[in-house]
Parts: sequence; structure tokens; C-alpha cells
Amino acid sequence: MDAQANFAESHLSIGRLVAAEPLFKHLLNNTALQTEYKLFLRVELIAILLAQNKINSTLNQLDRVHQQVQSLAGDYQTSWNYSGVKHAIKTNPAFNQWPWLVDFFNGFEGSQADMLKAIDTARQHLKNTHTRSQVSLGNAYSEAPASSQLTSF
Repeated sequence: MDAQANFAESHLSIGRLVAAEPLFKHLLNNTALQTEYKLFLRVELIAILLAQNKINSTLNQLDRVHQQVQSLAGDYQTSWNYSGVKHAIKTNPAFNQWPWLVDFFNGFEGSQADMLKAIDTARQHLKNTHTRSQVSLGNAYSEAPASSQLTSF
């Protein structure tokens, strides 16, 4: 399982975002994975979905992450490190429209309270973005990937 997760994460790191999405979803469907590990993967999936402008799917994943974080012990402190993902976010133009995304991942390197705050902040940013998109597209918002932004670097 670790090899599959490393393979999926490497797709995210090198900018193969469209190919990374099904890899992460496959891993998340594995019932043998621990909740904490699924949380780690789901948070990374959020970045992949955002890079493809899949706002509705991202909001759905944020809800699932919120449920997972709330199920953790109140004094929970993560041991995960997202430095590779944050580097990918800073260097891949597909993430340029999400300037708050590194802060989101910073929240997931902290306490349960930090994670919940990061989720709430992300939801607010996305709801504002989603509302603007619906208005500018005449309520015909689509989750089609912005393929021009998904090139490898």
C-alpha cells in the first residue's frame, strides 16, 4: 500500500494531476486503510481537484475531511508533513489561482483545531469562488478540467 501511495503522491508532485486523481481515489476506497492515513490522502486529493477546478468535488471532499478530523481525539496532533505537496503547489501554475492552499496544508501539519480552521477557511474561499463562477458563467458552472493549466513543469 505504501508503494501505491508513493506512486500517487509522485504524480501530484510532478504535476501529473489528471492521472493522480484516480490513483488517490483508488487508495481511498481501500477499507483496510486507517482513518489517519485516509485523511492524509484525502487532503492531498483536495489539491488535485482544485488544480482541475473541480469546486463541487473539492467541497464534497472538504466535508469528508471535516468529518474525519472531528472523529479524531481532541488533543490530536498530526505527524504528517506536506512539504513535498506545498513545494508542488508553489511551483506548478495549476495552483496559482489558489494562493491560500499552502496555508491550508500548514493547518494539516498542526492540531485538530488548526485542521478545522483550515477547512473552514478553505470552504469560505471556495464558496466565494464558486459563487463568482456561477455568476460569470450564467449558472452553468462545469467541473471540466482546465487542461491548459495541467501541464507538467
